[in-house]
Amino acid sequence: MTDRSQDLLLTRKDKDPPVAAIDIGTNSVLLLVAQKNNKNRLNVLLDIERVPRLGENLSETNKLSITAQERTILSLKEYLSICLNYGVSHIQTVSTYVLRKAKNRDEFLYKCKKIGIDVKVLSEQEEAIYSFDGAVFDFPYKNLSNIMVVDVGGGSTELVSKKSPPFIKSIPIGAVTLTNLFIKNDPPKNDEISKIKKYIEKELNKISAPSVADLIGIGGTITTLASIKQKLATFNPYMIDHKILTKDEINEQIIHLSSLNLVQRSRLPGLFPGREDIIIAGALIFLAIMEWIGIKEILVTVKGLRYGIVKSILGK
Repeated sequence: MTDRSQDLLLTRKDKDPPVAAIDIGTNSVLLLVAQKNNKNRLNVLLDIERVPRLGENLSETNKLSITAQERTILSLKEYLSICLNYGVSHIQTVSTYVLRKAKNRDEFLYKCKKIGIDVKVLSEQEEAIYSFDGAVFDFPYKNLSNIMVVDVGGGSTELVSKKSPPFIKSIPIGAVTLTNLFIKNDPPKNDEISKIKKYIEKELNKISAPSVADLIGIGGTITTLASIKQKLATFNPYMIDHKILTKDEINEQIIHLSSLNLVQRSRLPGLFPGREDIIIAGALIFLAIMEWIGIKEILVTVKGLRYGIVKSILGK
C-alpha cells in the first residue's frame, strides 16, 4: 500500500465539496480526492494507491481471475468508505488497458455496479489525453507542443504529445505483461532481459518517433525509480515530483535491480511492496523510449490520469 497524500494547504471550510477520481489499472488502483480552493486551484486532500493486480495473468488468459477481481473489489470498497468520510460529491471511476483487453470484463463491471461503482472503460485516446492533462496541469511550460508524456502502465504504454498534428499512441507493452511473458527466473537471466529489450524495440519500430524536446514520465515505474534513486524510506511526493532521471541513471538501476532476487529487491529503500517483480520490465520500457526519441533525461511527476479526470470534473 502506498499513500501519496499531500499536506493540506487550506482547510475545507467554505469551499466546494471535494470530488474523487478512481483509476483501475492492470497492477494498481489509484484514488485522488481533491477540491477547488479559494484561489480556484486544485487542493489535493488525498492521493493513495493499492496494488490488487487486477490484470494478473491477463496476458496468458485474456481473462480476469476471480481472486484478482475480489482483491480489486476490496480496494474499491475501501475507496468508497474513504470518499464517504471526505464528503465527496462526485466520483468518476475509470479503467484502461486491463478492461479493454479482458474478455470477461462485464463480469467485473457487474461486481463494481453491485457495490455502487459505475466504471467507464477509457479508449486508448481518452486515456492518453487524460494522462497528458493530468501530468502537465501544474507545469509552467508555455509551449506544451514540445513535450511528450510517457505513461508506462501494467498492460500498456501511452505516448502523447499535443504537437500539430497531435501524437497519441497506445503500445501493448506494460510492466506486468512483459514480466509475465519473459521473466521466468529469479533474478532474471541476461537472455530474458535481452528478449524484453528486443520486444520493446520491435513495438516501437512500428511507429515513427516524434520530434519533441522534453519527456515527462508518469506512473508507478518512474516514480519508483525516482524513489529508489533517493533511497526514500516512505513515499514522499514532494521528493519525487518534478525530479529528473537521466538515461544513464535508469540503465544503472536496471543493471543493479537485475542482479537482485525478489527478496533483495523488496528490501531496497524506495522500492515499495507490489512493484519488486515488475520494476525491471517497466524500467526497460522507459529506457527504450528515451533511446528511441533520442533524449537523455526525463522529468518525473507523481500526477497522471486521475489528475486529468479530476480536472475535467471540476472544469479546471
